[in-house]
Amino acid sequence: MALTDPVSTYAMRDTLTVNQNESIAYLITEMGRLRFRRFPVVNENNRAVGMVTSSDVLGALHEAQDLSFLKDKVSSIMSDKVIIADKDATIFSCIDLMYNIGISGLPVIHNNEIRGILTEKDLLLIEDLWKNIPDRAITAEEGLGRPITDDNFVTTDFSFWQVADLLFRLPQRQALVKNEDGIYIGQITTTNLLTSLISQITIKGSSEDSLQTLLVSNISLKPLFQRAVPLVISSARLWMNSRGIEAFPIYSRGKPVKLITEKDLVGHLAAHVLKS
Repeated sequence: MALTDPVSTYAMRDTLTVNQNESIAYLITEMGRLRFRRFPVVNENNRAVGMVTSSDVLGALHEAQDLSFLKDKVSSIMSDKVIIADKDATIFSCIDLMYNIGISGLPVIHNNEIRGILTEKDLLLIEDLWKNIPDRAITAEEGLGRPITDDNFVTTDFSFWQVADLLFRLPQRQALVKNEDGIYIGQITTTNLLTSLISQITIKGSSEDSLQTLLVSNISLKPLFQRAVPLVISSARLWMNSRGIEAFPIYSRGKPVKLITEKDLVGHLAAHVLKS
């Protein structure tokens, strides 16, 4: 059974790490290139010294309110509380750790070196974990998901700084985008916002002024995958897995009413696994 399997069976083997002395600009570039939003941070000996996520970068941008932070080292924004799992730890113990601490990625080590990372997406892909998990309906009023409010929307004329401020305030760190006709055309996340920052700097130079003219209409958006309610948790998981996405809106009467995330689904899994 998957719960008693060692985490090394499922953790990502091509470990993506970043050195603590690299710049934040380098980190953002790697996040965009590899489409990965969390990295274990290592020292010169490949020992884990921290964890850094796209939310950490967004927080640094929000605090700086300029581009000076891009030259800072990754170590200046990482979480230095290193939470790790040995490669022989069971999937059950890893779910327990991730759920109760509230982390989305767990570095896996062997002989004090990072050999992989277990993520929420990995947990959604392990079919054996879900065999005995009760299904539940998701509707506009009940079930998993966070209600979508006016704060979850941006329009194509929003500036880079306006979006950065909004995403910093949103727990799910992503917003839906509407065009001038009020039609929903995509999603914007912390990672693709930050990637657009690096692209803009490469083209126009490291200037805050260049970002004043960077609008949502010029940023590469994530496709807007959507489902109508009602649906059940199992179909939401399969939908998310098949498209490789971390969140999607569900619609009722032609309007988005809830955002379903990886964390919502893993929370449902953990709640039942840990009480059984």
